Amino acid sequence: ADFFSQAGRLSKMNEGVTDPLTGQSTSGGVSLNSQSSGWFKAFLCSCCCNVLLFIAVSYLAWYAIFRAPADTICVLDYRANLALVQDNVTAVVQKYSLANAPQDQIDCYLALYKKITFDLANYSEDPVSYQWKMQLGSDSEMAEKFAERRQLMAANNFQQLYDLLMADGVWAYLYSQYFPAEDREKLKLADMHETSMMVTMVKMPECIDDLVHTYRLENYEKYYFYLRYASDAAKMQEISEKLCEDLPALPSH
Repeated sequence: ADFFSQAGRLSKMNEGVTDPLTGQSTSGGVSLNSQSSGWFKAFLCSCCCNVLLFIAVSYLAWYAIFRAPADTICVLDYRANLALVQDNVTAVVQKYSLANAPQDQIDCYLALYKKITFDLANYSEDPVSYQWKMQLGSDSEMAEKFAERRQLMAANNFQQLYDLLMADGVWAYLYSQYFPAEDREKLKLADMHETSMMVTMVKMPECIDDLVHTYRLENYEKYYFYLRYASDAAKMQEISEKLCEDLPALPSH
C-alpha cells in the first residue's frame, strides 16, 4: 500500500505543480512560461536579423543605383564643372564682398542673378514646368530637356551653357543665404552638384545613364530644403522677383 500511495503522489507532482510565487504551472520541473519566453526571444532575434539584412541589401542596392561610377569620363567632366563653378563663386563673393554685404544689397543681387540665370536658361515653356521635367521628371523627360538644351547651346563649345553654370552658382550662393545657417552650405552644394551634372549630360548624352539617378537625388535634396523651410523659400522667391531700381554693378559670371 505504501508503494502505490507514494507512486501516486509522485505522479501527481510530475503532472503539474503550481508555483506559489508566480502562479505558473510547471511540468517535470520546467516552467511553461520559461519555454514560451525562449521561443519568443528566438523569434524576435530572427526578425531583427532579417531587418538588418534587409537594410544592408537595400543600402547596397541604393549604392549601386545612385552612386555614379568613379573616375569615368562622365564623372571626371562633372567634377571639373563643379570645380569651375565653386572657384567662380568664391571669386565673385570675394570681389564684391558679398559675405559681408548688407541685406538690401544681397536682395538686389538675388533679383539680378535670378534674371541673368533665367535669361541664359532660355526656358521653352513655363520655368516651373520646365524645371520639374528636367530636374525631377522621368528619365525620358530629362533626356528630352537635355537634348533641347544641347541643340540650343552647342555653339562656341557650349559657351552659353557654361555661362549658365557660372551664373547659377552665384544664384545658388545668394538664395541659400535666406535659409537657416546650418543648412545653407548643403543647399548651395546640392544646387551646384546638380547643375554641374546637367552640364555634363547636356554636352555628352552618353553620360545620362551614368549620372541621371545621382542628378535626380541631388535635386530631391535641394527641394527637400525648400519644403522643410517653406516660409524662407517663399520669402526668397518674393524678393527675387523685385529688381532694384539702382542695380548693383554687374559682376562677371
